[in-house]
Amino acid sequence: MSTLSLVFVTGLTALSSCSSKSQAKTEETQEVKRVNVVSPRIDVVDIVDSYTANVEAFVKNNIAPQTPNRIGRMLVEVGQRVQKGQVVATLDDSSLKQQELRLQNIRADFQRIEELYKVGGISKSQYEAQKMNYEVTASAYNNLKDNTLLKSPISGIITQRNYDSGDMYSPTMPLLVVEQIAPLKIIINASEKYFTRVKKGMEVDVTLDVFPGEVFKGQVALLYPTIDPNTRTFKIEIHLKNADNRVRPGMYASVKMHINTEEVMLLADVAVLTLPGTNQKYVYVLEDGKAVHRVIKTGDMVGQDIVIIEGLSSSDKVITTGLASMKNGETVQVAM
Repeated sequence: MSTLSLVFVTGLTALSSCSSKSQAKTEETQEVKRVNVVSPRIDVVDIVDSYTANVEAFVKNNIAPQTPNRIGRMLVEVGQRVQKGQVVATLDDSSLKQQELRLQNIRADFQRIEELYKVGGISKSQYEAQKMNYEVTASAYNNLKDNTLLKSPISGIITQRNYDSGDMYSPTMPLLVVEQIAPLKIIINASEKYFTRVKKGMEVDVTLDVFPGEVFKGQVALLYPTIDPNTRTFKIEIHLKNADNRVRPGMYASVKMHINTEEVMLLADVAVLTLPGTNQKYVYVLEDGKAVHRVIKTGDMVGQDIVIIEGLSSSDKVITTGLASMKNGETVQVAM
């Protein structure tokens, strides 16, 4: 009786042990994480880079005389359009009148000397001396005239007027500022990686906060020939025709430049993780039923995808779900 009882108990113990192992194995199988995967794809995309900058006048000139003087009349107001060569201000002309009388007298003397020289009445050296005196006086008169009747050097719009009629001009501040606003220019700083791709004449899209929804067409007009070693950028000057004069200097502009089309590798951005405290990007790749951590290098966003520069091939299976709790080497199973 005792022997049979011992055998029976031993059998129950063995059966219980086998049952526990089977249950543990079943639970382990049930805990395998199911994941979705996606492969990187090769596609041709339009490479677009965006910049912000302030609109600038095409040309900006300060209008001022060479020396301090009393202002006679200010002939224009801020916002007024002027033409190249238009008189915009006059200064006290008393000195100009005196110089004009002196020039008239010297011109008359020179004309008499010239007639005498033609008939041999004076030497060549005397003639040359009188001629030089006349030319110097005429030059001084013209210079004084230019600094008494101030003209706009360009066609444009008056953007500053710093004096009133009767004020004493001081060299610390110009009388007027005139700006050419058709065309306008926008200067942006582009990454050096585009230095060989951007070409003169390329079209760009310009949007302005003051004109929401409108797109203005600009054109690359000038490429600066050097790279800034501190920022690794180079300057690009863009011209905006502005035929209707709606756009003004100082407006905030956004510029989109279509660099070119390029064949790139794209991956869904949801699959890409960033190592905390760094800019290092990584993904989990499915290898032999396990999630394997892999560092990658990424580029620009293209819609919901990101450009993969290195670290993946188009045959890789990249995990896109369950990433928050994923561990390197963890066993996973692709969801059906």
